[in-house]
Amino acid sequence: MNILYAKRFLEKSLDLAGLPSTYASILKYEKSGILIKPSANVCLRNNSVWRLYSEQEIQDNVIRLLIYKYPNREKDSENIKKLITQYLENER
Repeated sequence: MNILYAKRFLEKSLDLAGLPSTYASILKYEKSGILIKPSANVCLRNNSVWRLYSEQEIQDNVIRLLIYKYPNREKDSENIKKLITQYLENER
């Protein structure tokens, strides 16, 4: 079973990577197609829908934004993936 994460975990992961991490900036980058929108939607009892990310989607989004903002930091992507994985494991 995949563990799904809320948008706040994407915000914190972006912050750990030194990237813009506000809710508004995430929506802006999702709308422009830089960040991938989450694939999982969960409907709660009160008819509200939560959009949840998998760990892989969070990592991919951080790397995509890192390469978009700082093209010369692509070599840092493996270190950032490790940092994000460690953060998400600690939050479980």
